Amino acid sequence: MDIIEAWWQTHCVLTDAQNHCQRFGRHSANPYHNLQHCALVGKAAVFYGMEAGLGCKDLVALGLAGLFHDFDHSGKPLDVLPDRENIQKALQRFQKYSNTRFLKADFSRTVRRIIANTEVQKVNGQIWFQEPTGELEMFIRDADVSQLLFPEGREMQAGLAREMGLPFDPVFRKKAVEFLRAVRLYTEPAQRRRADLQDFLETWAQEEAAKCDQSPVRGGCSMYCCSNHGAAFRGLSRGENDR
Repeated sequence: MDIIEAWWQTHCVLTDAQNHCQRFGRHSANPYHNLQHCALVGKAAVFYGMEAGLGCKDLVALGLAGLFHDFDHSGKPLDVLPDRENIQKALQRFQKYSNTRFLKADFSRTVRRIIANTEVQKVNGQIWFQEPTGELEMFIRDADVSQLLFPEGREMQAGLAREMGLPFDPVFRKKAVEFLRAVRLYTEPAQRRRADLQDFLETWAQEEAAKCDQSPVRGGCSMYCCSNHGAAFRGLSRGENDR
């Protein structure tokens, strides 16, 4: 990701947008759906897009969509607050940003479309993802659900457990790896990265379990509160596996 970070820093609209989100966002206190998660989704989407040969304009659109897609996320469970309300806040904030930065209308609409497609729903206790409506939406979707494939994403797994109201224990890590193995990835770069890291992730889960066993706190971490993607481990999106 060093190359992506260097590329990111050369595009002032992305660094400016990141600073904007940090200044005005109230989601920084969330254990998982926070500024770091949004930035990683944006950079992972750029990484996958760059691997696929997307042009600079599309890469910047992906970066912006990632930065704003969970802006002011509530961190609350879907059965308490539907994700549609989170998405509306994200869209409204991006539109304000776009207006003050005089982004071109067609480009702004593209970013808004990508953000809107990240909405998830809870149906009969299961998490359902929207089908991507276009090529760019595929990249942002893959970036959002494949955080475990990046070091920063693995470091944030304890925060995800906290939002899900679960202990960050061996069972959680095993189910996180199982979810990533089963969820449908739409882009070839994401599919390839998952295949390349499959053995590593199995080892990661085992090594983290060993650390957990050595922790003075039983289970390695205490039980946390709040849930958003808890059912993701029990119900995957339509078309779970790659086709």
